[in-house]
Amino acid sequence: MSENIPQITVVIPVFQEQETVAQTISGIVEVLAARKASFEIMAVDDGSNDGSLECLQGLQQRYGCLRVAHHQYNRGYGAALRTGIRLARGEIVVCMDADGQHIPAEIPHLLDKIPPYDLVVGCRTENYRGPWYRNAGNRFYNIFSSWLAKTEVKDLTSGFRAMKRVAVTHFLPLYPPASQPRPRRSSPSSRPDTM
Repeated sequence: MSENIPQITVVIPVFQEQETVAQTISGIVEVLAARKASFEIMAVDDGSNDGSLECLQGLQQRYGCLRVAHHQYNRGYGAALRTGIRLARGEIVVCMDADGQHIPAEIPHLLDKIPPYDLVVGCRTENYRGPWYRNAGNRFYNIFSSWLAKTEVKDLTSGFRAMKRVAVTHFLPLYPPASQPRPRRSSPSSRPDTM
């Protein structure tokens, strides 16, 4: 990829995804290369200890479009998104999970809606098999938000989104703040670690 500003940045929060992140990234590269758009992938390792960071660093050698940021400890999904969006250079930012839940082949469907829209949210299908309590909560949020918006909202909590970067950067402070690391003690008399 040239040093020019890319058209698209795909932001991927990564936490304990060593088994799936390589397939996700290769899928993104395949789909966006076929689209012939300039792009970068901004992967944010959120303090993984399963080898995800090392996997990402190895993938950087193969894919020049891959940039990697690293949190020293797990700060949470919202903080990883905030970091990725803040570091994104593309005019359009796509957010998706590294666990394979979102299919890279669906990215063009989101991109085709910008413009005219500033933000497009993908929705999970009926085949999504999340925990029953999460599905029930999501159903409630979808019904409530549809009522508020007076239009059908199919999947309010989906993390699969495409947006104009200029339209979202001023909302970054609204993303969940980074969780603070819990103090670790090696013995009752030791002081908490500082990070």
